[in-house]
Amino acid sequence: MLIVCPSGLSFEARRWKVEDRKTLLDRKDTRPVARRMLELVAGAVEDPGPYPTFARGKHPDFLAVANVDIVGALFDLRLQSKPMYLYDRWCERCGAKLELQQDLSLLPRKEPSEDALTHLKTGVPIVRKYGEVEIGFRLTTGADLPLLESATVLAEQLTTNTIMHLAYVQYPGTSEVVQLTELKRIRQWYDNLDDWELLTKIDRDIENIEGGIDLGIRQRCLSDNCRAELNFQLPMDIGFFVPSMEPRR
Repeated sequence: MLIVCPSGLSFEARRWKVEDRKTLLDRKDTRPVARRMLELVAGAVEDPGPYPTFARGKHPDFLAVANVDIVGALFDLRLQSKPMYLYDRWCERCGAKLELQQDLSLLPRKEPSEDALTHLKTGVPIVRKYGEVEIGFRLTTGADLPLLESATVLAEQLTTNTIMHLAYVQYPGTSEVVQLTELKRIRQWYDNLDDWELLTKIDRDIENIEGGIDLGIRQRCLSDNCRAELNFQLPMDIGFFVPSMEPRR
């Protein structure tokens, strides 16, 4: 089947098989799960899209693929295998187990911006200015997944995701450009920000530049004695990657 990513990259892929869960559950395999699954099923590139080093007929290098394309490819694979996703969630208020389902084709999508596509072609950061602060944005790629997945607490996940999108920052108090390679310095600047309006603008610009699939879910608890409104991210666990292992399949 043909997988078409949000950026325009497309490649052939086979469907997931039951035996693929051996790869997914292999604790000795240190590759991030998303990359692991795509590398397992991906075939030849049909259209390299904005990736200048990719060639038709060759396998895509998922270390270099933008994460918005990696997520898009996983969703396309899943949609062409089984569009209805069954998953479990526990209510944060009463602890009730919720047996939920989601039609993946109905999740809102936003395409990458022209700036994002140009960045993927050229590698040049996307520049935005906020008063005295200048930021060069980048798209995270498969090579960034180990660091992005190392954060386990929600606050740390949000912070890591944001700062990994910053190719460089120039801000008052420094005459030099602080590059992403100096991650500790960028993290220190970000952690000490007290301008919540600036933080909101940065996160909004990342979203507008990168696009992607909105995984946010709003669901009321199904327990008659609770009915709390829950807000969470759609879980992409083993049942997502291997439909044969979904609950209530």
